[in-house]
Amino acid sequence: MGAEWDALEHDAAFARTIQPTMRGFVWRHSGGGHAPGLPGDSWCIRDSFCQLFGWEPASWEWEQFRELPHQEDLAYLEQHLGLIQIFSREPEEMEWFAANNAHRGVVIWRLTSPVGVSGHATYAKDLRNPGGLLSHYRIFRPVVDGYLVDVRQAPG
Repeated sequence: MGAEWDALEHDAAFARTIQPTMRGFVWRHSGGGHAPGLPGDSWCIRDSFCQLFGWEPASWEWEQFRELPHQEDLAYLEQHLGLIQIFSREPEEMEWFAANNAHRGVVIWRLTSPVGVSGHATYAKDLRNPGGLLSHYRIFRPVVDGYLVDVRQAPG
């Protein structure tokens, strides 16, 4: 195992000490909506994170989200909530993911269309079998762009 594996294991050990909550989280950028013609309602991050952590619609945690968070805020939020980010596809990262993908998490999708590129997030109760997207997303050539792993939760 190499340095990247060790870094992910360190992040996972730290994540196990974090109680996921929106308390103490501060948005640095305003949110926004999708460009015209792209799918979604721009609340997929909120919806998938709330489902992952069991936060009910209209709960305090649910109310703290912004529509379509800025990338920088999203990375900060993932760390704040103790999620392990898998995006690079480096061999050691994928090896770590293969050893730890039997957890709940969030799948990050890249959607490409003639209008542009957009993202979408879906909750997965087992990242080994994340499921697909609703049919109206399939016309946008969806590709899995990454995973957010919650090492505290086993598959449901």
